[in-house]
Amino acid sequence: MFLNQLINNLIRDGVKGNPQFEGVDVQINTYPYQLTKELEDEFAACIAASLRLDIGVKLVYHSYKDMTTDFIVANKWTFMVMYNFAQWFKSVFGNLSSPPRCTPRTVVLAPMLVGCVKDVLGELEKEIPCKARASPFDAMQIAMADVIGIRFLPVADFSLVGLTSREEESKPLNM
Repeated sequence: MFLNQLINNLIRDGVKGNPQFEGVDVQINTYPYQLTKELEDEFAACIAASLRLDIGVKLVYHSYKDMTTDFIVANKWTFMVMYNFAQWFKSVFGNLSSPPRCTPRTVVLAPMLVGCVKDVLGELEKEIPCKARASPFDAMQIAMADVIGIRFLPVADFSLVGLTSREEESKPLNM
């Protein structure tokens, strides 16, 4: 699984004494789900076992609107896996009163999912100067490059369905 490769590569870099890493901490944001302590412990143990981690997993609860770039920098996050990217993006960047703090070395990994089909269809109907259309995912990555790194991945990478066959076919993730 790509997350297993990514997390274990980061741990390896941290263990090797890479000066960019102060340590590796795996946090899973359970927002918007309220879990009991017992369920949190069980969930964290299952995630650690399924990712074959030698370090613990900490469950946290942060609303999307609180996860601003200032918050990301303060928590020293370098990678975020965001399943609901569109909702997080709208909550954080939708109504900015001042420019966001830039953290381009932080990378958000998100599935290639369209946030609102109606909006995309409306954009596709507009006339553009050339016939070639840019991918909305590429356009988002380019537009946000100075603020925060974004990498959109195939939806299949976020699913456990067909995981065994994908693991056999997958190549190491180079970030």
